Amino acid sequence: MFDCLKRNNKNVVPAEVLLTILRNYTENLIKDADVLFKTVKNKVKPGANTYNVLFFRWCRVRNPTREMKVLKEMIQLGLLPCSLTCITTIVTLCRAGAVTKAADLSVFTRTKDSTMSSLTAKT
Repeated sequence: MFDCLKRNNKNVVPAEVLLTILRNYTENLIKDADVLFKTVKNKVKPGANTYNVLFFRWCRVRNPTREMKVLKEMIQLGLLPCSLTCITTIVTLCRAGAVTKAADLSVFTRTKDSTMSSLTAKT
């Protein structure tokens, strides 16, 4: 990037270029972390904190499909997500227009009487 600036005699990098570079870098890091997680999880039992971290990383790169898979896997293993994870998921679902699923998750978050939420059962 800096070589390009020197060659074109520019002093400023457009914000879009910097954001694109950072997004690509972050997405590659989380993909690498996900591959490592899949490799190690059969040898070492991951806990709720591990899943919460993975979930938030997928949120950061704005991949709702993958973040929901992480949440479903977490719930199926009987690991309760932290309240911040549930709130983030509810916001993501609402933004995606899945208000019914967000409401189901909200009920699950309040009751926490089952490891299987209606969100997981329906999708």
